Amino acid sequence: MCAANIVNKSLLGIPWNDRTRLTDLDFVDDISLLVETRDNLQEMTKDLEIEAGKVGLRISTEKSKTMHIGGDHVVIVYTEC
Repeated sequence: MCAANIVNKSLLGIPWNDRTRLTDLDFVDDISLLVETRDNLQEMTKDLEIEAGKVGLRISTEKSKTMHIGGDHVVIVYTEC
């Protein structure tokens, strides 16, 4: 999937354990991007759009949603490619 090409940036995603960060959850044609800041969200969404376009997919703005969880400004974006 196109997400593999956008998650190589070490500061993106949310802390998962002492050494790694969780950047996305994928299922069939759905993807959730996990980030801590709006800037990271914008960067990952832009990268996802570029990578998805390379294989003929597009992000559906009608089906995309954002969700803020907790006080640590974690944002999850649900997109269907």
